Amino acid sequence: MELYERERLPAETACALGATIARALAFLHDHNLVHRDVKLSNIIYVHGRAKLADVGLVTRSDESFSLVGTYGYIPREGPGRPPADIYALGKVLYEAATGKDRVDFPEIDILDPALKDLNRIFLKACAEEPKDRYPSAGDMADELEKRISSDEAVKGSSTSSNSYKTGALAASLLLILALIFYSRDRKPDTAKAPPPKPVSPAAKGKPSSGSEKPSEPNEPAILKEGMVAYYPFNGNAKDESGNGNDGDVKGADLIPDRHGKKNSAYEFDGQSSNIQIERTDSIKKLENTENEFSFSLWVNLKEDFRSEYSLIRHDGEFNLYATPSGVVAEEFLENQNVFVRTRTLVPITLRAWVSVCCVFGIDGEEIYIDGVKQKTLSTQHLFPEARFNNPLTIGKSLRHHGPAHGAIDDIRIYNRTLSPEEVAKLYELEKSKPAVEDSLTKGLVAYYPFNGNAKDESTNSNDFTVKGTTLTKGRNGTADSAYAFNGNAFMEAPNDPSLQLTEFTVSMWVNPIEWAKNTA
Repeated sequence: MELYERERLPAETACALGATIARALAFLHDHNLVHRDVKLSNIIYVHGRAKLADVGLVTRSDESFSLVGTYGYIPREGPGRPPADIYALGKVLYEAATGKDRVDFPEIDILDPALKDLNRIFLKACAEEPKDRYPSAGDMADELEKRISSDEAVKGSSTSSNSYKTGALAASLLLILALIFYSRDRKPDTAKAPPPKPVSPAAKGKPSSGSEKPSEPNEPAILKEGMVAYYPFNGNAKDESGNGNDGDVKGADLIPDRHGKKNSAYEFDGQSSNIQIERTDSIKKLENTENEFSFSLWVNLKEDFRSEYSLIRHDGEFNLYATPSGVVAEEFLENQNVFVRTRTLVPITLRAWVSVCCVFGIDGEEIYIDGVKQKTLSTQHLFPEARFNNPLTIGKSLRHHGPAHGAIDDIRIYNRTLSPEEVAKLYELEKSKPAVEDSLTKGLVAYYPFNGNAKDESTNSNDFTVKGTTLTKGRNGTADSAYAFNGNAFMEAPNDPSLQLTEFTVSMWVNPIEWAKNTA
């Protein structure tokens, strides 16, 4: 077979093979039959035409479940139904077109434009959920035949075959050199987790100046060490670590967070909305590839995945984005001319709040979902771009990947690695409302934390109008988290029915400068 002689098939040949086998599967499925073991070694050629072999496993699709088939071609739900055959065919097409093993899925050669186009078919056929795959084998065949007839599958390959091979050879040599130098300094190993690293004296010696203000009740002090930025989105995009890395909101809208608290998360429209953070000194320190760092955030993505959702990106340094097949973290190693891409093997849950934490250490990258370390696949690639001066961006890449469509909240950035124990502790801290907060919200008609404004952060919208007062440091040193009164200034709220009270309690913090006669 040509595949074994040439290691991979040309894109148009792979499409033709896939379309033929998809038509054969469509015939079986139309007659309420399934194959259950679609794989390369079960495809034979008779008089030059591809045929499905090993028909002994063919059975009715409504037969009781039995585990047959071959590892790597079996979807998560198991064999025995038409969507499982489509999943297996997707893996076959992936192997035929890329020359890679099925266990390497979904990695492709990024230098080959034909594969980049075919990758959409691989991903759809091999989606984790059956409902996200092709509705039928006939639909998959139609898609493949359409690409053959329109030449989309071979775009850019027929006229530049020689130049592509030459370019790929040169790129391979560069990549080999990069990997030789890379392996001396860093050895990512996703199969073996590195031992927890102690916090460096430097990180311990520089807690954030404003991090004394608890971001969550009873937050462990260890979770404040080495914090570069913290965005709880309390009505704004201010950095509440005290380091002044405030975000500039560009079109994103405030919405309730996962606990139902108003104006405490940002929603991104999937088009142009984003939040940008300038490259301050503390952000620039993350750009030294010898440094270790971590970041965590909560995301709630919409279901209409187009391709990729950019979550947080610092051009030429690090990147986090979500794809239909998993979460991807990238770190750019400029001094070695490569970047490391680490991806989870299962997709992120959509239409639900999910915690994502990425840890970048000298032993590789780790990704945690809801506090649990994920199995990942790490690959190294040529570094395609130089460092840019773009700001750190949330919700959109200024150069690559699609904009996020969904909500993001509670972003933390550290200049150190978080241990697995710290990640789990952070997740437990943030995943639900503290019980004490639940009890204190009963009967609450107004709450003014003064997070850069005088908005009421209860659910009653009794916002104050500021009359001459000015924002100042709060009792814990956090900028713009209290108001100063000069003796004439005041605030007023609307005469809302919720404020017409006969029995009530008022709680506040005050810091009088001096007492004068008739002072209220």
